[in-house]
Amino acid sequence: MNTSGLFAAAKLANRPVSACMIVVLALLITTSAVADKVDGGSGLQTALTQGVPKPQQAVASSTRLLPQQPVFDEEYTPGDNSAAYQGPDAPLPAVPAVPSPAAPAAPQEATAPLYVTPPASFESLTEVNLDQPLLQIPQSFLGISHEWTHVEEINNIPGYKDIIRLLTSYGSGPFNIRVGGGSTDKQAYVFPQYVYDALRQVHEETGAQYIMSVNLEHGDYELSRAQLKMIKDNLPAEAVLATEIGNEPNFYEGTQNNLTALQYVRCCFVADWQAMAKALACPCGSLDCCAYGQFAGPVWGHVNVFPTTLKWFLDLNHKFTRMTTLHWYKATKEAYNTPATLLEEAPIRKEMDNLRALVQTSQGYGIPLRVAESNTISNSGRVGVSNVFAATLWTLDGSFEVAATGAVGINFHQGSGQNLYTSILRWYNNNQLSPPVLRPPFYGMVMFQQAVGAGSKLLGKTQVSGDASNFKVWPLIDVNTQELRFVLVNKHPNRAGTQVIRINRGWGYNAPAVVTRLVARGEDPLSATSGISLGGYYYAVGGVLKGADASELVPNEKDSSGLTSWKVYMPPGSAALVRVQLVNQ
Repeated sequence: MNTSGLFAAAKLANRPVSACMIVVLALLITTSAVADKVDGGSGLQTALTQGVPKPQQAVASSTRLLPQQPVFDEEYTPGDNSAAYQGPDAPLPAVPAVPSPAAPAAPQEATAPLYVTPPASFESLTEVNLDQPLLQIPQSFLGISHEWTHVEEINNIPGYKDIIRLLTSYGSGPFNIRVGGGSTDKQAYVFPQYVYDALRQVHEETGAQYIMSVNLEHGDYELSRAQLKMIKDNLPAEAVLATEIGNEPNFYEGTQNNLTALQYVRCCFVADWQAMAKALACPCGSLDCCAYGQFAGPVWGHVNVFPTTLKWFLDLNHKFTRMTTLHWYKATKEAYNTPATLLEEAPIRKEMDNLRALVQTSQGYGIPLRVAESNTISNSGRVGVSNVFAATLWTLDGSFEVAATGAVGINFHQGSGQNLYTSILRWYNNNQLSPPVLRPPFYGMVMFQQAVGAGSKLLGKTQVSGDASNFKVWPLIDVNTQELRFVLVNKHPNRAGTQVIRINRGWGYNAPAVVTRLVARGEDPLSATSGISLGGYYYAVGGVLKGADASELVPNEKDSSGLTSWKVYMPPGSAALVRVQLVNQ
C-alpha cells in the first residue's frame, strides 16, 4: 500500500507524522458493506466491523457557555446546550430557566391499581440448575456515564450523592462513573479546577471511582498531556480506574485529514492511538520509561465490531491498555422505534453473542472489558421510547445481558444531565440547581442492584416450555447467604402470563417466595412515564422514597418428582424480583 499520500496529508494538517506512518491492515465495514481486502504484504487478515455509524453528539464543555447551533442537526432538550468553553476567566452567564419537571405520580395513592391483572394467556416453565453457577457479577458492575458538560453538578446538585449512595446501599462495591462521551474530543482545553474539585469530593464522600478521558481526535499531545496531568494532580490514584483516549473513533467523519471514518480507521486509528498512548505514558520519549496499563480503549461506538478488529487493536496496544471499553445502544434516534420494538429479543441476541466474543478476545490479553457507555437510543434518546417504562425494562434486562457475557460492567449514559434518556435528571428552579428527578430507567437500575446485592452468581437455566424471547428469567444465588433470586421480565405489551420456576432439588428451599414487582399503572404500561412503582414504592423529587410495601408471597410447590417450584403471575409489561431464602430442611 502506497503511504506517501498519508504522510503528505499528515504534514499539511500539522498532525504528528508518526501517528499516521504505521499502516495497519484492518478493515471496518457496516453489515451491508462488502469486505475490501487490504494486503500490503503483511499477511495480516482484514479486520471487519458491523453496524451503522451514528451522528456525533455535540456537547457543551462546562457551565461557562455561549449559545451555539448543535452539529449534525441534533436536537437538544432544554438546557442541554452545545457550546465551547470560553476559558477560566470568562463570566458565568445566568442559568437558563427550565420548566420544573412534574413530580412522579404516587402509584399507591391513585384510584387505579399498581398494575392491571388480565388473565394469564400463557405459561412458561424454566428449570434452574443450582449446581451450575456460571459467573459472579462484579461488585462495581453498574455505573453511569456523564459528559464533561456539567459533570461538576454531580457534586453540586442537592441529593445527587445520596442517589449514588442509594445505588450502592444493597451491598455493591464502589460506584463507577465514566466521565466522557462526545465532549471528550470536543474539549480543546483543560477544564478548570472546580470541575476536578467536585469530582474529588464525590469520590471522598461516596467512594465513587472514575473512568476519565482525554482528547485523541485533535492529535495534540501537549493538550492531552495537560488534561491527563490535571486528572492525576487532582484525583487520588485509587479514584481513577483508567483514562480513555478519545471517544468513538469509528465515527471520526472528515475530521482527520478529510478522511471518512472508514478510511481513517483503516489507515491511521490504531497508530494514532498508540502514538498518543506513548506520548502520555512515556515521558522520556522512549519505551524505557513508560507507565503501562493506565488507559482504556478503543472506546468503540458500538458492540458490532468483529473480534478480529479488537484483536488488531490489542495486539499493538495491550501494554498500554488497562480496560477495553466500547458502547451499546439499541439504535439511533433517527431509526423508527416504539416501546415494543425497543424490547425485541432478536437484535439483543445478535449483539450479545458478539459482545461475548469480544469479552473473550479481551480476556485473552488479561484485560477486562466494560460497556462504558450505554442507553436505549443514541443521540440524546427518542421521545416515547427512552423516557417511558419500556426503557426501565430494557435497562434491567440489558444489565443482565451484559453481565452474562462476562463483561465487568455497564455505564448508563446521562448525557449532560438533561437528555431524553437521562435517568437522573438535572433541572433548575429560580435559577438554582434543584434536587434531581428520577425517571423510568432509574427503577431498572435499582432492581438490578437489589438482585445482585453484595455478591451474586448467575445460575444455569433451561427453558422447558413457553416463550423465552418475551418472557425472560435471570436466576442468581447470593454468594454470602445462598439466597435464591430470580428476576422475571415480561416484555409482552398486553399479555399476562405465569412463570413457573423449578429448581433441581426438593430440599433447602422449601419456603414461600417474596415477590417485589416493578410495574407501571394503566392499560399500556410500556408507554408509561409516571405511575411506576418498585415493590409499592416510588421515588419523589430528590430520590425521596414514598409509598407503601406491596410485596407478595408465592407458596412453594413440589411436582411429581419432588422438585421445588414457584408459580408467579406476571402482568403485561412488568418485571419482578423473586427471593427465596435457604432454610434448614
